[in-house]
Amino acid sequence: LPLLVDVGGRPKEWQEVVFANCTHAILLVADQAAEPGAFERDMTEWQAMMFRNGVPIIAQIQSRLDSSQTLKSEHPLIVGSISGLVRGQLAAGPTFDAIAERLSRLFFYSEAELTQRHLDQAPAELALDLQALAQTLGLTGGRWEPSFLPSLCDYLPVQKPLAAYGRAPNWVYATLALQAHPADFWLFDARLGWVQPPILPLYRRQPTGRSIQPGWQVKRQVQGHTALLTMQTESQYLDIDASTTLPLVKPPVDSGLILSGKVPHWLMTAAARQLAPASRWLAVYQPQLKGAVVVHTKVSEIQVGQVVPVETFLM
Repeated sequence: LPLLVDVGGRPKEWQEVVFANCTHAILLVADQAAEPGAFERDMTEWQAMMFRNGVPIIAQIQSRLDSSQTLKSEHPLIVGSISGLVRGQLAAGPTFDAIAERLSRLFFYSEAELTQRHLDQAPAELALDLQALAQTLGLTGGRWEPSFLPSLCDYLPVQKPLAAYGRAPNWVYATLALQAHPADFWLFDARLGWVQPPILPLYRRQPTGRSIQPGWQVKRQVQGHTALLTMQTESQYLDIDASTTLPLVKPPVDSGLILSGKVPHWLMTAAARQLAPASRWLAVYQPQLKGAVVVHTKVSEIQVGQVVPVETFLM
């Protein structure tokens, strides 16, 4: 999928392995007024590097300090000049516009194409397109409803590696993560790609200090035989690679457990997989439903797909 690589200076030969993994090249070479012929020499050198690595060139651009800009051709190569490339200022002009338009065509993928490419990269043999799966299960308009969770569980194998892709509520992802448990589970995050729920530390009480990521808080409330674990952060980003700094607080053993919080799916599924085995039942809170959706149960009086009303657990 599209990835822009900016290479400055003069790469050494052993660094050319980067180019061998690129699909296209834009050559931007500076005009050196004090050294006639330098532009042609440097452009030829870059062209040779691209040829050696089998990278097609889509643009050959001369960078100038003066204000003149030219667009000599757009097909098959974009050839021209750009001026006034100053850090912190927006570039503009006919050559720049032609490059932007060409890149937009190269970088365009339909939703179906993106979905298929991501599913092809899934690390599990069983990779679920959740939008298509919702339609298969007969959900109206592909919209997930808690009452369909039993059908989802019956449709899928138990304790087998599983990968999930697409938009769905946090309780759907938690259900899938527990359906696969203890086998591997992967989910697709738009910023991270395919990831697995990490192992999070468990403490008796909320730790403080440098051992946690900035703004991370976990609050535990217990009412009767039900515990509410609220996860929250003041940060815009939680680092999955530093999961040891995202601790959870242990709920009472063998109680009902409700997970709450506006956190990424990989974090909610991590908490569900770690805490469900010691819980009588586990549910995930969704404000829009005014309740928590049960995703795991060991008792007959509480069923998967049941919605626990918000007034029974929010103290």
